[in-house]
Amino acid sequence: MPKPIPMKYLLPLVALLIVFSIQAQSLSIKMEELSAPEFISAVEKSSKTIILPIGVFEKHGPHMPVGTDLYTAREIALRAAEKEYTVVFPWYYF
Repeated sequence: MPKPIPMKYLLPLVALLIVFSIQAQSLSIKMEELSAPEFISAVEKSSKTIILPIGVFEKHGPHMPVGTDLYTAREIALRAAEKEYTVVFPWYYF
């Protein structure tokens, strides 16, 4: 019969496995935060779909930033990607 593992060794081992398991499962939804190998995994995980937020860079008066439409498009894309995993690219403006 194998000798039981002492508890003082078991708890750190379990904690280490949990940390690595969490890191392995958490691919960022933001393209700019992914490494090249992570990007490939992320695109495969998202069934080869991405979101490219597009917005207009224009004046909205003296009280709002000119990038308001860009911020809105990116935020909507990020919220959607949190619900159904996909990769969100940086915004594209015209």
